[in-house]
Amino acid sequence: MTCDMPAVTPEHLRALEITGRLTASFYAGRKGVPAYFPSSAFAELRALKGDTGARNLLREAGCVPLPHGEIDVDTWADLELAESLFA
Repeated sequence: MTCDMPAVTPEHLRALEITGRLTASFYAGRKGVPAYFPSSAFAELRALKGDTGARNLLREAGCVPLPHGEIDVDTWADLELAESLFA
């Protein structure tokens, strides 16, 4: 996961993990991070090349909805939006 996603909660992370299988978050019409990778996926993760991360692996993953997951804090305006939604 990344560190600038204010919508992520401990409950969401538990919902990803409890599946026991490769599971992505779903927001803004797509799958993304945070995601849960079981140990059975580690060989595929180690074999990744390039800068696309695990995007291809997540295409076939299950998913858990993450409302407002598309919001990340990169600017002051992003921070103000996050504070208005999550404060």
